[in-house]
Amino acid sequence: MAGCPRLSLPGLFVLLIAASLTHGQSCPQSCDCIPHQRAVMCQNKRLGSIPGGIPTDTWLLDLSGNSLRWVEYNDLATLSRLEELDLSENLISVLEPNAFSSLLNLRVLRMRSNQLKLVPMGAFSRLTNLTTLDLSGNKLVILLDFTFQDLKNLRNLEVGDNDLVYISNKAFLGLVGLRELTIERCNLTSITGQSLSYLRGLVTLRLRYLSIAFHFVHFTKFHETSTHATFLIRLLMQ
Repeated sequence: MAGCPRLSLPGLFVLLIAASLTHGQSCPQSCDCIPHQRAVMCQNKRLGSIPGGIPTDTWLLDLSGNSLRWVEYNDLATLSRLEELDLSENLISVLEPNAFSSLLNLRVLRMRSNQLKLVPMGAFSRLTNLTTLDLSGNKLVILLDFTFQDLKNLRNLEVGDNDLVYISNKAFLGLVGLRELTIERCNLTSITGQSLSYLRGLVTLRLRYLSIAFHFVHFTKFHETSTHATFLIRLLMQ
């Protein structure tokens, strides 16, 4: 009777490493994974925290429709290849500074319909490749100075359906590439020309369903600060 083949110590070591790597790229038990799309789908799973074991090469992570209450730096620190993150329809009320700072390749961040009242300075630090940010449907009261200062490639910003009463003069500083800004259904009564003056590439500004006196002098000041020869803005207020 032939004996079982014996593995040398180096061979056994290689097998253990391979098993460890395979396990590290496995799908979290509460999620569905689509390996060829590098997508991890965890929506509507009643999750109270971001699950561990998400493959480090994930491009798309959908955590919408759960019960997440906060986002801490360590929650996403291993997902440096992530390009799209959906945290919509959770209960998130706290964002730590640098919460997303390890996501250097992130292009789309959706945080619609959460419980955010304030976005702290540094929450979006290092997200220089982000093009779409949706913060609509939260409870934001104020946009602080420098909130978006690292988002130089952002094209679309949604902050409508919040409780906004004030936008600081330098809240939009750094948004040099922004094309569309939506601030609908809020409690704003005015917007300063200075706050809009940083949006040199803006094409569409949506201010519908606001009790706002957007004075022509403010719009003129905003318009005159643009250095784009082909500057055009569509102001949508109705």
